[in-house]
Amino acid sequence: TPVAQMVEDAIDGDRLKHLIQTPSGCGEQNMIGMTPTVIAVHYLDSTEQWEKFGLEKRQEALELIKKGYTQQLAFRQKNSAFAAFQDRLSSTWLTAYVVKVFAMAANLIAIDSQVLCGAVKWLILEKQKPDGVFEENGPVIHQEMIGGFKNTEEKDVSLTAFVLIALQEAKDICEPQVNSLLRSINKARDFLADYYLELKRPYTVAIAGYALALSDKLDEPFLNKLLSTAKERNRWEEPGQKLYNVEATSYALLALLVVKDFDSVPPIVRWLNEQRYYGGGYGSTQATFMVFQALAQYQKDVPDHKDLNLDVSIHLPSRSAPVRHRILWESAS
Repeated sequence: TPVAQMVEDAIDGDRLKHLIQTPSGCGEQNMIGMTPTVIAVHYLDSTEQWEKFGLEKRQEALELIKKGYTQQLAFRQKNSAFAAFQDRLSSTWLTAYVVKVFAMAANLIAIDSQVLCGAVKWLILEKQKPDGVFEENGPVIHQEMIGGFKNTEEKDVSLTAFVLIALQEAKDICEPQVNSLLRSINKARDFLADYYLELKRPYTVAIAGYALALSDKLDEPFLNKLLSTAKERNRWEEPGQKLYNVEATSYALLALLVVKDFDSVPPIVRWLNEQRYYGGGYGSTQATFMVFQALAQYQKDVPDHKDLNLDVSIHLPSRSAPVRHRILWESAS
């Protein structure tokens, strides 16, 4: 039976210090701190679990997200892109990541659509080449936050997939404001489709697979490529890279949910569960975000999960000191 064991220390008081005190930390550290809060609230919202915590805890979490959002605006440059510091070159990856997190946070707090869509416009007009590929001239300092993208192999494909996913997730908000959005999405999709069958790296196959699925392009040859890249049909794995493997497998799970290939899903969910990966810790930004997003989507899309046992412990800062809440529940049958 698919059992999804969820994320411990999702909202980690330690790593959110700079959001609770006088704002400090650069435009990258702030996103590292904001990520677990946004994704944990998204997860608990979509699985309707807040009554187990008390709704006031949700309010505390939303206040943290607001602080993170406000703090991030200090690193928005005149061109609407983001970087670790105002005087650094704008970063394609960081700007796309801000778009992704803000697009999700827009369901939770008030996000200025001009901030979100200005960043989208910059990515499209300044960073996309005619062949659809996105380029990076301002790599992030905190390389530990970028997950499996850190590997240099197939970088054009993994960056283009990462940006395309962010554009897709912001599409509902930004399509009315950004005329070239759909054209840009199609160009990136076509670039990925041209190279997909030749990809070697399981991580790239997984992230590009999700980007193609969101763009209605994961048809049979591509789906077969995605599935045949899995080890034992349950994980997208590179030796000795636990965090990358959790991240990549989460992307693959999301891709399969988008194309409704529910038959392939249970062994993958089971594998994610067996990792006992509770989120948090150094270098875990992408793995935490993706495993939460994938399992939230799984519970939404796979109606028959009566046997799902979820164990979440959330570490929320209160006014005086962080308090840990641990709960166990059976999902309603």
